[in-house]
Amino acid sequence: MKRIVLIVVLLLTNIVFSQKNRKENDVETFIIKDSLELSNSKKVTNHYNVRKERKLGVNAVLGGESIIASVSIDYFVTSTLNIGIGFGLIGGYVGAKYHFRGNIDDLKWTPYIGVSGIRVAGIMGGDSKSGVYFPAGIQYIGNKGFSFSIEAAALSIINRDDEPPIWGAIKTGYRFKP
Repeated sequence: MKRIVLIVVLLLTNIVFSQKNRKENDVETFIIKDSLELSNSKKVTNHYNVRKERKLGVNAVLGGESIIASVSIDYFVTSTLNIGIGFGLIGGYVGAKYHFRGNIDDLKWTPYIGVSGIRVAGIMGGDSKSGVYFPAGIQYIGNKGFSFSIEAAALSIINRDDEPPIWGAIKTGYRFKP
């Protein structure tokens, strides 16, 4: 879990500090300069909510609900509520996610929490198992449709004691305009 949190923090830090025209090791100048550029610009926002405009998404998933790898389709019912279904190498799932601040225009990154019901196929002659997956993560959606998310999750498979209690996923995909 500590490794996943560290990876998320490092990714977010890289995004924040990878802006152009930044003086090396001068964070205050960077923040002040960006604030002044925003306050002096005539067009601060374009009132474009990618979750409202690009509701349908197709994703490739490493880890996640089906344990190893999967593909998924999801849809934003509202700009904060996302439902999805996916099938992977050893299982399938259906679930929903709530995106905090997803209703804010021009916001590309949103944190989320969710719940998914999962079904994992039996391996090496074993029985199939059902379970629950509780993700918490952050998602990026660009204006042109590219999406990326990383999450950590609590995983519980019924009648199975050897699964890891903490799991996670890295997802990348494309969002379509309906």
